[in-house]
Amino acid sequence: MNPWPVDDFITCWQCHGRSHDAWERRGKRTLLRCNYCGTGEWVYNAPDPPQDTVFRMTEGRFSGMSLEQIDKQPNGRRYLEHIRDTHATLREVVSRYLAALQ
Repeated sequence: MNPWPVDDFITCWQCHGRSHDAWERRGKRTLLRCNYCGTGEWVYNAPDPPQDTVFRMTEGRFSGMSLEQIDKQPNGRRYLEHIRDTHATLREVVSRYLAALQ
């Protein structure tokens, strides 16, 4: 299962951070993992996973945004080019997006 961002939804009980990814859903409960300390906790009423199949960033300043949304931000294209050149795990998906624009 791919995690989906749940930023600003719940404060981490361990480090008090407010950036989580949802990892698993069981009935009405959702397993959240803190992006700062990695602590996991089960919570009720977490947002549903996105229903679209568009790639979305799961961390950083553009967490939850699609590549198209990032591209529309000030300096968004430069950010995507930087990710393509430096981030091994996202290089392929960002390269395909940028190549499709040309």
